[in-house]
Amino acid sequence: MNEQTILKLAALAGVFAVGSFLVLGTTRLVLGFETAQTVAAPLFAAGFVLAGAVFVLSVLAQIGAIELENG
Repeated sequence: MNEQTILKLAALAGVFAVGSFLVLGTTRLVLGFETAQTVAAPLFAAGFVLAGAVFVLSVLAQIGAIELENG
């Protein structure tokens, strides 16, 4: 596995998390709080799952179960 792949997944997780808060805030102004939560929840869940995957990959790389390639 490439180190860049893990970094890209971590960045994507951050984008999903920030995006969910932005969607929640802007949608809340127009549609109401409950609807805004429903719209923003999939983005937050995707960010959470990706962050968990990055954590697992990092732990596996640290203990030597997978090898990371530079570059």
